[in-house]
Amino acid sequence: MGADDMRVQATYTTRVNINLMKLQPSRPVRTSFALAVILLATSACGSGAREAHSPFDGPAPSGASSAESQIRVEIQNLSFNDITVWSVRSGGERRRIARVTGKTDQTVTIGWNVAIGLSFFVEQTAGRSCSTPQIGVEPGARVWLQVPSNVGQQPCRAGRR
Repeated sequence: MGADDMRVQATYTTRVNINLMKLQPSRPVRTSFALAVILLATSACGSGAREAHSPFDGPAPSGASSAESQIRVEIQNLSFNDITVWSVRSGGERRRIARVTGKTDQTVTIGWNVAIGLSFFVEQTAGRSCSTPQIGVEPGARVWLQVPSNVGQQPCRAGRR
């Protein structure tokens, strides 16, 4: 490498540094960018005040038909396995209302036509299942469902409070 090559390299490096200094954004651009970031961050955090509707709660109260009333179901899972709970209409139609972790309790609200008796079908993740006899409910009723620790060998029980 000769002296001329080194001079060219030094000149080129200096020009790049000067050009980079010219490309710095002006103060109004930086301020606008900072405001946009703050606005985006606050709008994303503000949506947490609303409570999301769980798909396992049945239809939302505003979406319930005039023939359906809100029924509160208190589920007690005494089994170590996770379970899926369905409400069963008199024609055999099932509607999934909850998935409950093993050894926990959960309360869900479902829309139900009180003219139709209510029964439950419960299935463990492991494959065993049980069902309850049909019970009568009235508008605003509170119903309980108890899933035994040994599903399939002991009956599931349900009743009104």
